[in-house]
Amino acid sequence: MHFKAGKRDYSPLVKISLALVLALAMAAVGTASVNTPGVTAFLELDFPANVGFDNLPGGFLFDWANAGANTGACSEAGGTVTCSGSGGVFDGGTFNGPTTPPTAPTTTAAATADTSIVAASFGADPLSVDVTACGGGDPTVYTSVGGETNGEDLNTETFSTGAVPNKDDISNVYAIDHQVPPNPAIPSPNDTHEIYAAFERVVNNGDSHVDLEFLQQPVSLVPGSKPSAFPCAGKFKGDRTQGDLLLSVDFTIGGSIGTPVLHKWVCGNVTPPASGICNPTKSKGGPHYEEFIAPAGVIIQSINSGGPIGCGGWGCRNADGTETRSVNTNEFYEVGIDLAAVGFTGCINSFLPHTRSSQSFTASLKDFELIQFNTCKPSTSLTKSVDKTEITVGDSVTYTYKEKNDGQAPLTNPFVTDDKCSPVTYASGDTNNNGVLDQGEEWTFTCTLSNITQETTNTAIGHGTFTVGGKSQDVTFCDDPTAPPPSTRCDQDERATATVKVKTPGTILNKSAVPTVTTTVSYGYTEANAGAVSLGPPQPGNLSSFVNDSLCATVVYTGGDVNSNGMLDPGEIFSFTCTKIFNGPGTFTNVAVGHGIDNLGRDVTFCAPGDSTSGKFCDARETDTKTVSVTVTVSGGK
Repeated sequence: MHFKAGKRDYSPLVKISLALVLALAMAAVGTASVNTPGVTAFLELDFPANVGFDNLPGGFLFDWANAGANTGACSEAGGTVTCSGSGGVFDGGTFNGPTTPPTAPTTTAAATADTSIVAASFGADPLSVDVTACGGGDPTVYTSVGGETNGEDLNTETFSTGAVPNKDDISNVYAIDHQVPPNPAIPSPNDTHEIYAAFERVVNNGDSHVDLEFLQQPVSLVPGSKPSAFPCAGKFKGDRTQGDLLLSVDFTIGGSIGTPVLHKWVCGNVTPPASGICNPTKSKGGPHYEEFIAPAGVIIQSINSGGPIGCGGWGCRNADGTETRSVNTNEFYEVGIDLAAVGFTGCINSFLPHTRSSQSFTASLKDFELIQFNTCKPSTSLTKSVDKTEITVGDSVTYTYKEKNDGQAPLTNPFVTDDKCSPVTYASGDTNNNGVLDQGEEWTFTCTLSNITQETTNTAIGHGTFTVGGKSQDVTFCDDPTAPPPSTRCDQDERATATVKVKTPGTILNKSAVPTVTTTVSYGYTEANAGAVSLGPPQPGNLSSFVNDSLCATVVYTGGDVNSNGMLDPGEIFSFTCTKIFNGPGTFTNVAVGHGIDNLGRDVTFCAPGDSTSGKFCDARETDTKTVSVTVTVSGGK
């Protein structure tokens, strides 16, 4: 394969010569921290710029592409391009033809394994010559009929499928977020936080003006005034937040580049809510972009001013859409920004590179590429409680679940599952009613479990969807966090349990009989609470109503209420008496039945076969029988 610059072919010998004239230098002067400002020696910002890893002295670990990109050691199979060597962040993109946008490469294994690369995104922007499902043209160009200038309300900006001049066409654009340590729970002034970004142009012979905008809120494309035209036309949806960043880059005729200008979004005379959101109001002194004067070394930029450079492991294209394995002089730009030094402490959700028609900061916007670029890792915590930890058999309980976003990224579709209780339903917590578990929000869910008959321990699992780079992951508990299921991000705080103990009521009735020679019989009864539930008398306030006798009508309570609370408490034994006079000789058998009302309003009593059990808790021990004869013989019973 020949090495190409623009539409020019270079032989292998010239290719080697070109590689040798790329003088490599680096100006990493700090640790990208509050205490030591300056972009770090992490990703190579070469002077002049190139995309391949050079293994420069100073401890650099990465460049945009593997080392083979600098020497032409890249191969292509079925349109998919891979570069040999190591050190690249991206590789394996696909050229799909001169009128079809390329397929973006993926992150390399080394970049994926490096936890300090918190975000890595690559956008292969369509060109004006492309033909997509939207027809001919680039489906991501501004329409110039809405608020398509820097600093306008995003929700007024519109897009459609169309064409822009070659000088305004963005080709490939990519960025990484580098943090040491990644997403610290308690930030330190020595923490490293920086962004590296790069883009490719398709011509170098006209004024070109590019903005790299980093927004803290999620931005999306949605249907506009003609919903049927979406996704080929529509509008933007999103918000501006205090601290958003926009870096302006201006190329003049001939490709020379001016000093980068960094802008920060300020709320002006508007007091923002806790989220920091403050959209423009058109009023004087309202929210707007304000130029930020960065100290030396905080922003480092470079272009390939030394000549054409090799393309990385992805599809590079000329202005007419044809493939090129090089990027022509002054068509590649890269930059490093020390976020800590510019006072940025938020989370970036959206990367929105776009071009302007002229050097004016408020000139009409032309081409864009919307890239999800989440620089914060999600974290949630699930807690679970129950309204009653100890119940009587057959009772119900209500579980309450608290799902809190204690991380730095919003989660969509939050929900909770329980292995023994369903459905778990949302109750409250979505303070801004956007259906998203935002940072700091705590959502409440509930579930009721009925007719519990035994001790129960159940487990709840929380879920939430985290999306970055077009890929969604379920943030949830993992049985084995070292081997998560596909499309899952493990969070071991997303699991909670609760236990409910169950008490069973139970009583034992004993009866004695003392007949007299004159056939007058005095019965004695004891009603013992052998269970775990206090019982009340069937007739409120009448302790004698605990016992009924089939032949002895007036059963009288005689004592046993130790604490005088009018309840037969567990462990208490109440005593009763009843006197019956029998007329004439014979044998008289009578049956005593005990009663007691539990905390669920049920009669704890003996249930004979065939009796209705409605409103009862049946206990076979709640009866006793005695037989008396006039010969003063007493039998039966316990």
